[in-house]
Amino acid sequence: MNKIEQTVEEYLSNPTKLYQDWYTGFNQIETEEKQYAIKVGVSIPPVDKIKALFDDWFNESQKFLKDKLCGEWAYCQKKEEFAQHEAQSIAILADFLSLISPIPINTIATATILRVEKYLDRLCECE
Repeated sequence: MNKIEQTVEEYLSNPTKLYQDWYTGFNQIETEEKQYAIKVGVSIPPVDKIKALFDDWFNESQKFLKDKLCGEWAYCQKKEEFAQHEAQSIAILADFLSLISPIPINTIATATILRVEKYLDRLCECE
């Protein structure tokens, strides 16, 4: 099992860490003053608020994700190919996301949420 698959396994066993890592990755900050805020411990919102933020991101990204993941990458077929190896399929999805993502995101956390919470199944209309 490689490092990405280990991270996925950790996320699958700890959904709170999954959403917190997505939040901190999505809100990556470059300014010195915000880096200081991270060092002293900026509070992370509760998981339900992070899930709402993820929903907002997903809704804004739907057309792009549908074109790239459902069409170009053929998510429904890939999902079936890796049905028995969830961590591996999420790792592969994360690799693809890292290639196509127009914004810096935690691709492992994003891929895990998209797969586990069935966002892509609904978006791509997988059976």
